Amino acid sequence: IMTYYMIYSTCAWYGSETFWGGIVAEKPWVGLEGVSNIVPVLVVLLLGRSRLFGLTARIFERSLERSQLDGAFMAELIDSVPVELNQTWWVSHAEENPDLSPSDFSRPFTAYRVVSLSSSSFIVKHPEGDRPPVTFSFGSSEGDLLQEAKSRLRCIEWQNIS
Repeated sequence: IMTYYMIYSTCAWYGSETFWGGIVAEKPWVGLEGVSNIVPVLVVLLLGRSRLFGLTARIFERSLERSQLDGAFMAELIDSVPVELNQTWWVSHAEENPDLSPSDFSRPFTAYRVVSLSSSSFIVKHPEGDRPPVTFSFGSSEGDLLQEAKSRLRCIEWQNIS
């Protein structure tokens, strides 16, 4: 935290020096450079770092539209993967149990094996055979992929993907 305050004070000091230097020298563009160094510091001090972070995260990362676009992108990636017999396919527990809440983002995934292929779909089964098989389709339209992304895809932390 001390480092942040040192950065803030340095920016504010440099900004005020540049601002007043521009006014004394009658060079308004130099004064604007000083203001451009002071304003960000004032915004952080007035709003606070955590509130400013929350605001920018909401704007850039947490919007519903962004989430849907990310989901559609992931669905297209998954849809473009060539499927082969006996390939491992990770299935969300939502496919096994449709009664799970779609808003539960902590649902784990289980490794299944592809056991049947056709031109429009494939079937996966759990290796131990104690769970029902799950059918997936591919070659879907963009709207279908977006709908599938909304219903099936959830947040997966990238560092946990092998």
